[in-house]
Formats: sequence, structure tokens, C-alpha cells
Amino acid sequence: MFLSSQHYHCQQCGRCCRRFLIPISRLEIEAISKLPWPKAQDSREQCYAKYGARTYLRVNPVTTECLYLEDGRKCRMHAAFGSKCKTISCRAYPFEFLRTFGNEITVAGRFDCPAIQDDAGEPLEHYRIDLEDILADPLMGALPPPFTPEQLEGLEQKTVEKIADFLKNALRKSNTPVPAMGQMCRRLRQLGPVFANDLETLEVVLPSMLEKATQECLDPKPVIGLNWPQRSALRKMMLEAIRFDRVQPDFSFGARLRQAKYSAQFLWGFGNPRAFGPDEPDVQIRNARLFDNDAWEYADDAWECYRRCLAVRLESRQFFGAAYYRKSFYDGLQALLDTWPLAVLLARLHAAATDHPLRVEAADVKYATGLIDHCHGRRVRL
Repeated sequence: MFLSSQHYHCQQCGRCCRRFLIPISRLEIEAISKLPWPKAQDSREQCYAKYGARTYLRVNPVTTECLYLEDGRKCRMHAAFGSKCKTISCRAYPFEFLRTFGNEITVAGRFDCPAIQDDAGEPLEHYRIDLEDILADPLMGALPPPFTPEQLEGLEQKTVEKIADFLKNALRKSNTPVPAMGQMCRRLRQLGPVFANDLETLEVVLPSMLEKATQECLDPKPVIGLNWPQRSALRKMMLEAIRFDRVQPDFSFGARLRQAKYSAQFLWGFGNPRAFGPDEPDVQIRNARLFDNDAWEYADDAWECYRRCLAVRLESRQFFGAAYYRKSFYDGLQALLDTWPLAVLLARLHAAATDHPLRVEAADVKYATGLIDHCHGRRVRL
């Protein structure tokens, strides 16, 4: 098992217990119902509910928080019976497990968790025994198969690792623009696998290729959405990120109709993202100036969280194959780097609702990074 070089310590913020629907299996329902609960409301009939066609832990329809969340921060089940009594989804969060080459399994923290975003606490190695215990639990199920030859596109394992680690180091140790990395990868793909598998040559040309791409991306300010088709496509991407598989206990026709209305308004550049949930920015989109590229300023440390997120995906190899809709290496790599314009717009949207409009701070990018990392290849919106 390979553990990414992240740090983690649960902040007990309760955000994951409020923001997401928690899937639960029949065996888990039975196990929870047999616990010696002191109160009648914790019975088998009350612990789960059907939302759509799937079964989840029941949530409060008003607060959208899990039935077992207490004081908005702590799990009553965990406090009373220990962590192993919780669902496997609760126990595994915020970690993502992926089978990569052969029997190798990588583990990385998810950036939709504030504690992972802060990168504070113990290194993941500290949790190795717990992570191995989770992985061995029958309820965890089998991980998807390792990378296939089709997904590797003729590349050898060492070549994949060389390219991914080179980009990871560029993200962490330099200010190289993300679009320049994407441009470099497009050119590298055109050179073909025979060229890329020559590791000695690859080690020499990668720095020069990235330097050349960087020279072509010298504009320090992101220029995004120059025309109407581009803006329409970008608004659609933003909407898909904001409308992820959040808590949505109301699946009635009226609720679906309202969601359709809010979505249409968003796509046409109107409305307010707060309509999709209490954690979204409270700002009229038409007033946010999302595509006024010259007006925006960026704090020096604004993009640290986003760049670290991409670096972790590269380090753990969780950016293609099963981690991204079973796509190939270059397709997954390009899709990961192409999240850049979406990150810019989501950060601008968040900043527009704060007391520092037209200036993107680190907190704004954390909001954007959380949405992107949650959605990118991992979940299908309900």
C-alpha cells in the first residue's frame, strides 16, 4: 500500500455529516439495528431512508445533517460504540483507495474535507493500520482492477511514474502555470509511446518542454471565457460541480422542478448559487463579474491548495483508469490539468460573495478545490 505524502487530523467539523448522503447496505442496517441503543428513535426503522432509488443514512430534512450527528460536530454512534460500528463509507472518509499497477494500492486524502485541505496533523503513514483494517473489511468490497494496457496507451510503468512525478514536483516546487503543463502534455502525447518510453531522453526533454510551454503562457492573469460559447460551456461545468451528490432529501416533483429552474437560470448567467444549498456563495451571478478577467487580483498564496490537490492526484496515480471513468493516461492527465479554468471561476464566484470581491484569497480557492476534487471522476451527480 502506497500512502500519499499528506497530513490529516479530523477537525470534528461535522461537514461531511451534513454535506453528503451516506450510502448504507442491508448488512449495515441490520448491524446498526442490533446495537443496544437507549432511545427508540435509534431503531432499525429510523436509521435509513430511500432517496431516489438508493438507500442512505437518514438525514434531517431541515438541517440536512445525518441522523446521528450530535451538536453539529460529533457522531453519536461513534461516541457510544466506537468507529467500527459506523458504515464503511463513514469509516473510510476522507480517504480514497485505488488499485494502480498490479497489486499496488494507493491511498490519498480527498480535498472535499477541510482537514485534508489544511494538510495539518499526522502524516498518512500514522493511519496505516486503520487504513489496512478498512481495506480488509468485507463491506469495503473489491477495488476496481489495475491499469489496463489500453489505459496505459503503450507506456511503461516507469514512464507513467516519471511523467507524473515530474509534474507533481513542478506543481509543488515552482509557480509554473497549470495551462503550460497541459500544453506540454499534449505535445508529449503527439511524440508517441516509443519516444516517451526512452527514459534517458525523457528526463532530458521534459524540463525543456515545460520551459517552452511556460514561455508561451506568460500572462500572469487567467483569461477565461472570451466569447459566448466558451462562457456557456464554463457555466455548465460550474453547475455540474455545484450540483454534486449533496444531501437532497426531497425528490418530489416540485423539488425537481425548482432545481431545473435554478439550473436554467445559472446556465443563462442569472440566479444565485445559494439556491443549490446553504454552503454555496450568496451572490447574484450577473453581479459577480466572473468573466471580467482584467478586474481580478489574486493573493500570493491563493492557489496553494489547488496545486497541492493536483500534485496529490499525480503522486497517488489517482487521475486516470478507475479514478477517472476508466480513461487512458493522457486523457486523465489532460482532464486533471484542464480543471484550471473551472477552479478560477469557482474561486471568483466564492470571492464575489465575500468582503473582498474581485480579489481571490486562499479560502476562495479551497472552496473551488473541494468541489472539483469531489466531482472529478469520483461521483455521478444524483
